[in-house]
Amino acid sequence: MSTYLITVNYGNSNPTKDLIQSIENCYLNNNLKIFIADNQSTEKSKEELLIIKNSSFLDIELIFFEKNYFYWTAAEKVLTRNLKNSNPSWVIICNNDIIIKTKTFFNDLYKLDGKHYNVIGPKIINKERINLNPFMLKPLTTFRRFYWYVYFRSFYFSILLRFFSNIKGSMNL
Repeated sequence: MSTYLITVNYGNSNPTKDLIQSIENCYLNNNLKIFIADNQSTEKSKEELLIIKNSSFLDIELIFFEKNYFYWTAAEKVLTRNLKNSNPSWVIICNNDIIIKTKTFFNDLYKLDGKHYNVIGPKIINKERINLNPFMLKPLTTFRRFYWYVYFRSFYFSILLRFFSNIKGSMNL
């Protein structure tokens, strides 16, 4: 089971170093490939990231961008380029300022059925113990699951559903 982990660095490379060190402390197999996109690379950021790469046992590829593509565009560029060569079981796109504290994080991920769990939003807890990722406060109802299934199945259905949602909203129903 292969996994891509993509993170984006901009300016300060210390958070990226901390992320890589936290991954090194996890129980890993050899199927993790880490991509670090460096937005608006400087000589300093290139040097710091090369030190991080060369001092780690992890499989790390550095991608240097002359301009700042911001987070999602940089991640998308890395992913698009690398999906041509491989089809990983999991793709993780994460901020560079996170720390993975659960040593079994990757083993736990590999136990999940990717066909059943297409997108995972883990708990992200800050120093004040506040969950920063309340993607959904409660699970989707059967109706909502059906709604999103139809919405993403067809472009034309999505337009129709949006139209009815807007009418419903304008009538305060």
